Amino acid sequence: MASTSTEVKNLFEIKRFDGKCFKLWKEHKQGILFLRDCENALVEKKPESMEDDAWNTLNKKAITYIKMVVSDETLVDIKGLTPAHQVWEKLKTAYKNTNPVNQVHLMRKLDCMKLDESKRATKHLSLFTGTLSQLQDSGLPAFGQAQI
Repeated sequence: MASTSTEVKNLFEIKRFDGKCFKLWKEHKQGILFLRDCENALVEKKPESMEDDAWNTLNKKAITYIKMVVSDETLVDIKGLTPAHQVWEKLKTAYKNTNPVNQVHLMRKLDCMKLDESKRATKHLSLFTGTLSQLQDSGLPAFGQAQI
């Protein structure tokens, strides 16, 4: 599938992954890989029906698409990794943020959050729901289910 430079530019108009909000970034990235017919590169083993050359090309494309939307600091973590499955797993392992220290940090962030009256309420709500989403992604039980 040939692409014009405008299509490629528009494809990567998502925020570069900087180590925060992995789950949201992952959703964007999986969508891009699907649209570019590269989502099969994230599986661990090559499908039997696929030729080796096609598999290698698919992996190179997927890795390139991933690298184009990560920060330089994150790129260092995945530099030299192949196949695409390894790159994806490394990002998931490194940035999923399921450790207790991260959970406490997010709970404090939520607790200290205050409405800045000079900004729009929608911005505040977006920050609030984003932090809640990160807490849920970290494996912390829902507030109604938490046992203290």
